[in-house]
Amino acid sequence: ICLGVSVGPDGNIYSVGVEGLGVFSLTPAGELRWAVPEIYNRRIVDYAEIVFGPNGNNQQLYFGANAHTRALRLDSTSVFTLNGSFQPAVGPDGSVHSALAAYSPNGTLLWNFVSPYPYNTFSAPEVGSDGVHYFTQNLIELFALNAGGSVSWHVTLKNVVGGPVVDPVSSVLVLGGANTLNYPGTIQAINAANGKDLWSLTLPAEDPTAFNPSLGIYGYNQGVSTRGRFSPDGQ
Repeated sequence: ICLGVSVGPDGNIYSVGVEGLGVFSLTPAGELRWAVPEIYNRRIVDYAEIVFGPNGNNQQLYFGANAHTRALRLDSTSVFTLNGSFQPAVGPDGSVHSALAAYSPNGTLLWNFVSPYPYNTFSAPEVGSDGVHYFTQNLIELFALNAGGSVSWHVTLKNVVGGPVVDPVSSVLVLGGANTLNYPGTIQAINAANGKDLWSLTLPAEDPTAFNPSLGIYGYNQGVSTRGRFSPDGQ
């Protein structure tokens, strides 16, 4: 399984095979530049993304797989490995974020947040251009943390959601409704400054002429299975 085939800041192609070829890089022409082994260590595979960020004068890639999270330079040099696999996000200062913590580009813990809610599910984190850190917990608790890990604001949402994405100027969060099947899916926008609702779109039922015996209704609820993305102009 390949995680996040991505084009790096140097124009080369990067991906992670959870076994076999492992972490690897291709030229734009498709020639193998290098490969670093990965030992398969988890039966359930997250279809995660590679992210890139600076460490001084070097660029690095980050990914979570096989029960660990790794950082490598773009020449294949290993930088750090953390226990536990998470989808990383990179802040404007180069810090590397999990849902509840932030690390330096060298893997040193910068801060750790302790949530007051029971630990169940956590979304992938998102970090705005102003350094504010966002994540959802248990599908309905949306947090905004300041750059040092303290709470900026928190809201309990009406709809179950996935991970937030923030626009380029850190003004709007967009969240897709979690795919629970028994509720219609939604896409909603929230004010990134205070957590207040801006708008919400309910996705129409798929195949509304067909009877759904599981729910006793016509049609099948749609869900959102990926996070949205903003273009540079904020669309």
